[in-house]
Amino acid sequence: MVEWNSEEIPETVYKYRDWKNDYHKRILLHQEIFIPSPRSFNDPFDCRIPIAYHLLKDDEELAKEYIDQVVSRQFPECTYEQQEQEVTRLLKEGRFRNDDFIEKENKKSIEKLHDMLGVFSVTAVNDNVLMWAHYSNNHQGICIGFDSIQLFNYLGGGGGEIFYEEEYPTILPTEDFQKQLIRQINTKASYWDYEIEYRLTKSKFADKIMTLPKEIIKEVIWGYKTPESDERDILKIISIELPHVKKFKTIPKERSFELKIQEIE
Repeated sequence: MVEWNSEEIPETVYKYRDWKNDYHKRILLHQEIFIPSPRSFNDPFDCRIPIAYHLLKDDEELAKEYIDQVVSRQFPECTYEQQEQEVTRLLKEGRFRNDDFIEKENKKSIEKLHDMLGVFSVTAVNDNVLMWAHYSNNHQGICIGFDSIQLFNYLGGGGGEIFYEEEYPTILPTEDFQKQLIRQINTKASYWDYEIEYRLTKSKFADKIMTLPKEIIKEVIWGYKTPESDERDILKIISIELPHVKKFKTIPKERSFELKIQEIE
């Protein structure tokens, strides 16, 4: 682990890729990474956790605190007495307790998140059998190791580890906006915890491509089922484009449900 932005992250982080996918090959060929919008994620809850506006319907204290915040943001030039009058009016109006309002606000916040943010996901592990099967074409693809500090600094924006939760989180509408956003982006169900995921988030960069400096790429691992012809292609590309990287291959261990990583000279 190394220190980044006041938190610890793995020294090397990994991305599993399918070598049969021409877009995935571009990481080695052109050092390009794609930073998708969360809209394309396969988990139906990932970056889709709503703000708990429904709690405003029955919690008078929470509703008052929320409307106080809304009025303070919208009418900063007004006196305290004027703001209190507006808060009282809105509480009586009851718009914030309306089911249509709750649905629209949540839809708007999720759409804004998906439109605004690009999210690049990586993992701390390079030998996970499930991830090799799911993301690297059934052990026929590659796993690329990045220098985490250089990668996170170069992409800029935010980032950090994913928190895996047993219970569906409650994100209060009165929480600080940045805290709301972090919890929406960095919270996943506990059944994903085998991925040990870290994320880099970049504002106004959804569904865009970024070219990395070559030195950020440290390792290339290919799966034990990678065809020899693909191995030769990978080695050739590395020798031309990335001669500094270390090369490895996975091998199933004997009498163990694990993979070992063997270096290729």
